[in-house]
Amino acid sequence: MSALRCLGHAVLGMAAFLELSPAASASDLVGTVVFSGRPAAHVVISIEELKQREPSGAKVYVIDHHDLNFVPHVLVVPEGATVEFKNSDGMPCVIYSVSPTGMFVLRRQDGKPMTVTFSRSGVVEIRCSEHRRIYAYVVVKENPFFALTDSQGKYKISGVPPGRHTLLAWYEGKEIERKSIEVGSKKLTVDFQASRPEPEPRAAQMPDGDSVPAGRFIGFLSSDPLEVIR
Repeated sequence: MSALRCLGHAVLGMAAFLELSPAASASDLVGTVVFSGRPAAHVVISIEELKQREPSGAKVYVIDHHDLNFVPHVLVVPEGATVEFKNSDGMPCVIYSVSPTGMFVLRRQDGKPMTVTFSRSGVVEIRCSEHRRIYAYVVVKENPFFALTDSQGKYKISGVPPGRHTLLAWYEGKEIERKSIEVGSKKLTVDFQASRPEPEPRAAQMPDGDSVPAGRFIGFLSSDPLEVIR
């Protein structure tokens, strides 16, 4: 067989491999979320029941205590992500969570950022001891296929692997809807429409060291690095 013919077979074989490769056929998932006829921002859209860790060396995510609010209000991260808590307002406060997914208390008087690593999927509600009206959510997912809707209610999830998946819409502590979808090699559009949900009641009591359930984690910070206890 000539060298040219061998090269031709190699090229055809590589093309067939790429066509069958999941990475090559991964597609984008897009859509719009509407609540009571209006575009809905801060809605988490995610592929569920798919375990795929994000590569090591991922970025550090940030929540800032700014203008007497937490910014952003909703932060979605993959399992194992580190979240840095800043305090641009500069006033003493205690940032904490009593959520089962991750309980912690962060205290620091020097205003330096504090970090927490979230290793389990779930929803973590963030509170401030001095400003009880403000809160935020850290939504921890077991894979990187998620998105947050913008002010127009739009979202985009890139590189979704082919196959049948469950797509979840979540908002303000509530699961809005689950949809079964079939992802192929072409862009898929999936929209959500629902009545605007009422916010869930929010716990405000800050935990102490004796009230932490077994198997949870909690960190207390003064001027030392955060200690995480499992």
